Amino acid sequence: MSSIVRLLSLVSIACSLIIACAQNDTTGPAAPIGAVEALEQLATAYRSVAQTLPGTPRDLPPPVKRKFVEQVFQQAGYDYSTTIITLSQAELDPFDSHQRDLAQLLFLPLEQLARENYDDYYSEPELAAIDTIKKTFK
Repeated sequence: MSSIVRLLSLVSIACSLIIACAQNDTTGPAAPIGAVEALEQLATAYRSVAQTLPGTPRDLPPPVKRKFVEQVFQQAGYDYSTTIITLSQAELDPFDSHQRDLAQLLFLPLEQLARENYDDYYSEPELAAIDTIKKTFK
């Protein structure tokens, strides 16, 4: 009897872990580069998520700013990290206002953050993507 209880307990823990992992998998598609509709969705999500804040998004500390922007992308149906990397791989045009607007939203967490501190908040692929994008949109 105790082996059955033990087995059921292990199965229950395994199921809980699987469910938790599935719920934390928020990887989604990149926002379409240069698409006005995507920018409109992101703007709507930005306003919606910003209403939950006690102040303005620009006043948040860097790690909280990043979480804010990640929530904006998630609410719009996109993934923040995937979008950074995808934008860096796109044919960038410094005069394309839609690309520039997307880059500005992506870079919101970088405002008032010294370059040497970027690696506290970004992975290596994201850092490489940020450097590529910044070369185009100075």
